[in-house]
Amino acid sequence: MKKEILLVVVAAGLGAGSSILVNGKTTANLMTQVAELRSLVEKQSQLNADTNAQLKSEVISSIETAKLQTVSVDKEQFKQEIMANPETIIKSLSKFRFEQEQIQRQAKNKQLKELRPVLFDDKNDPFIGNPNGKHVVVEFIDYNCGYCKALSPTLAEFVKADPEAKVIIKEFPIFDNVPSSRYAAEMGLALFYLNPDLYGEFHEKLMSIKQLDNQKIESVLASFNIESNALKEQLPKAEKQINAVRQLAMQLDVEGTPTVFAKDQRLSGGVTVSELHQIFKN
Repeated sequence: MKKEILLVVVAAGLGAGSSILVNGKTTANLMTQVAELRSLVEKQSQLNADTNAQLKSEVISSIETAKLQTVSVDKEQFKQEIMANPETIIKSLSKFRFEQEQIQRQAKNKQLKELRPVLFDDKNDPFIGNPNGKHVVVEFIDYNCGYCKALSPTLAEFVKADPEAKVIIKEFPIFDNVPSSRYAAEMGLALFYLNPDLYGEFHEKLMSIKQLDNQKIESVLASFNIESNALKEQLPKAEKQINAVRQLAMQLDVEGTPTVFAKDQRLSGGVTVSELHQIFKN
C-alpha cells in the first residue's frame, strides 16, 4: 500500500467531521487518531510485504473507531445554519429538478423514437392531405374538443398550402361522459375504412359543429348516401383501432387533445402554419 493511498483513506474516514460542529474533547480524540495514523504511514516504508496486510487492518480499525466517536450534530445550530443560508437549499433543489427534467426528457425522446412506426405509419389511421406526403403531422383528437376545433382550420390550411403535407388523425375520444365523442370516432373510422376519400369532408364537417350530438353525426353521414349496414360492418375494426390509439396515448403520456407530433417533436395545440412549415424546412 502506497503512502498516498493511505492518506486518502484517512481523509475519507475523518472527512465528515470537518463539516460539523464538535466539542474540544472530540476534536482532541480525532487529532490523536490522526497522529496515530500518520505514524502508521511513516512506518510503512519499513514493513515487508507480509506486514502490509496487518498495517491495512490497523488503519481500517482506526478509521472505524474515529467514525464511532464522531460527535452528533447540534440540531439547533444546524437549523440556524440552514435558516441563515437558504439559498444553498434552493440551489440544491433547483439543480436536482433540472437534472430530473433532463432525465425525463431523454427518456421521452427515446420512447418517441421507439414508438415512431406506430405513431406515424399505422395504416389503420385516417388522414387528410397527400397519402404519400413527406411532411407528416399526427394529431390526437376528440370531436367535442374545443381546442381541436380551433386547430382544425390551421391544419386544413397547412394541407392546402403544402403539397407534401399529410395530417394523420388519431381518433382519441376522451370525453367518456359525452356519447357523441365515441360515436364520432367510431363513425369516422368506419367511413374511412369503407371509403377513404370521404373521410376528409366528414372530419371537416364534424369539426365545424359546435354542439355535436349523435343525430348531427348521422345527418352528416346521410349526406354521403352511405348505407348504415355497410358502416356497421366496419365497426369492429374501428373499435379495435380506438383501443390501439388509447394504448399508444398511454405509452406517450398523451392525456388530452389536441396533442400534436411532427418529426420527433411534441407540439403545443396552438401551433401555427408558419411554425409547421419551419419544422419541415429544418
